[in-house]
Amino acid sequence: MRISALPSAPTSVLVTAVTANSISVSWNAAPTDVSDPIMSYTVQYRPKTLTVLPDTRDFHQDVTPGFREIRDVTDTEYDVTGLEAFTLYELRVISVNSVGRSEPSQSVDATTSQLGTVITDHCTC
Repeated sequence: MRISALPSAPTSVLVTAVTANSISVSWNAAPTDVSDPIMSYTVQYRPKTLTVLPDTRDFHQDVTPGFREIRDVTDTEYDVTGLEAFTLYELRVISVNSVGRSEPSQSVDATTSQLGTVITDHCTC
């Protein structure tokens, strides 16, 4: 008798490069059962904004609802393109197997650069 299960979420999601219009991410595949291998990944991203609270120096992070999704990614790295320059984004990754989708990975944040700037090599954006 074969027991099927949803996959585990990817681990160690990292931002590896940032330009004005793209963010590159990589991750580690979670351990998986041979009977239900990972078929693909879904990369989710959304812009976030920071606003200064009135009469304070505190920042409040507003999250735009709803992630955009890039499905059927077959490698453990991806370049998210078509982004707005100098914008903060939240990114996360989901594993997909024959049973369904995992919970999302831990989110990572990165800010796209100003036009004409490239940041590489595992940045802590």
